[in-house]
Amino acid sequence: MHLKSQEEAYDRFILLGLCLIGFGLRIYQLAGSSLWWDEMATVARTAVSLEEMFANLLTVRNHMPLYFLLMRPWSEIGRSAFVMRYTSVIWGVLAIPLIYQLGRLNVNKKTGLIAAALLTISPFHIWFSQELRMYSLLFFVVLLAHWFLTRALYQQASWNWAAYGVAMLTSLYLHYMAALILLVHYIFFSLYHRFLKPYFKPWLISAGAAGFFFALWVLQIMLTGGFHDAPIGWIPPAYWFDPFQTLLAFSLGPTIDPAQIIWYVVLLAFIIGILAVLRRYGRLPHTQPGPVDLADLRPYLFARLLFLWLLVPLGALFLISLDLPIPQKRAVYVDRYLIISLPAFLLLAAWGFTLLSRQKRARWVPALAGVVILAGTVLSLSNMFFQPQYARTDWRSAIQQIQASWQPDDLLLITPSQILPLAYYDDENIARLILPEEAAEMSLSLVDGGQRVWVIGNYANINKHGFPQDRNNAPASELADYTDWLSANLEQQAEFAYPGIRVFLYNHPDESDG
Repeated sequence: MHLKSQEEAYDRFILLGLCLIGFGLRIYQLAGSSLWWDEMATVARTAVSLEEMFANLLTVRNHMPLYFLLMRPWSEIGRSAFVMRYTSVIWGVLAIPLIYQLGRLNVNKKTGLIAAALLTISPFHIWFSQELRMYSLLFFVVLLAHWFLTRALYQQASWNWAAYGVAMLTSLYLHYMAALILLVHYIFFSLYHRFLKPYFKPWLISAGAAGFFFALWVLQIMLTGGFHDAPIGWIPPAYWFDPFQTLLAFSLGPTIDPAQIIWYVVLLAFIIGILAVLRRYGRLPHTQPGPVDLADLRPYLFARLLFLWLLVPLGALFLISLDLPIPQKRAVYVDRYLIISLPAFLLLAAWGFTLLSRQKRARWVPALAGVVILAGTVLSLSNMFFQPQYARTDWRSAIQQIQASWQPDDLLLITPSQILPLAYYDDENIARLILPEEAAEMSLSLVDGGQRVWVIGNYANINKHGFPQDRNNAPASELADYTDWLSANLEQQAEFAYPGIRVFLYNHPDESDG
């Protein structure tokens, strides 16, 4: 008994250390990068009335309301990047002990600790734990739903089912893609109904209640025009290699170059762990007809739940997003939507490493895999924290550059989407803005009036996996036609480059020469 208590104290000490490391990695340079456009949209939704916020969400139709409701009281503390992003840090750190508990409950303490360690240093999770969006909280709540679900299977109690239902409803009102988790659970209970029959009814009641309240919001959307006009047209179709790149992003985050083959060695290390679970628990043991002790099947059923949890959302979004000639079809394959499957990826790898460590001939494999994963993680995090080309679009530096060089008669040519960054970062209230639709009428005055003209060219990252190489290497701005016109009629006096941003200054030749 004394030995057991010592082991538990040791595990708690390790878990506390992981939480402290996880907190340090998530708080480090939290405000070091600029808010990108979506983060500023979050801030904007906290600054308007509830009526305006709901009207916007029902008009835009690409987000659920709960995250923005939760951020409204928090924003009263302050709307700086550090303060607003801090909530994502909190949920990111809380997920570390939670994934440990899920692994410990369904496998063993060692698996739980390895999964917690993998999550602690996960570049993918750290990236979204530093972002002012709902993904860190979504990850936590989906993980919580699975913890209550598996507790309900092995510790039958109505409050576990009720808590599972609340967690699922919360995840559904955080993001539409959480509905895929309900699909995962439906498939799980359907495939293994023979073993789970006593639990199907309470699950159906809990999941059905969550689905019903989720459907109320979806029905409101459908009654006002559906999702056809949702602004997701930027998402490109999915191709055969995208699932592999998603798993690569799960392994190392978005701050790598996927064209470099060396990174796939890290993915291979994770896959080795996952395959070890498949090899050990791929086949259900032979059971006699009649009642089955669920405790004997726990690892087999949990393995199947994890594989469904990983593969069903990934496969569903992939199939929906294939480039097929279907009218009104929309692609939705984006890695950040698939963060709901990241816990299964990490748990399967951790479980596999635990299994391999028990095999005399394979004990070296998890140790080598750990070294490979740690080395790749250090390089990825180094890119994340210290390499500007991997940073979020740097609106802050671009606007500060204009402010530092602004002259009273200057003009700033912008697009409507650039109004939001200016509203957030332009504390000096740069005046004389020109929208593109006004530029054609003002072309002669631009040439004859002697004013300098500033242009902000922002290049959106439309890579499904968040890799910024396309944004950095082949920028294409929606203001290209106007910069071409300005280059033909004025002289480009200066160009300033920042991650995802170019700032151009045009002047009359005689003015710039003088």
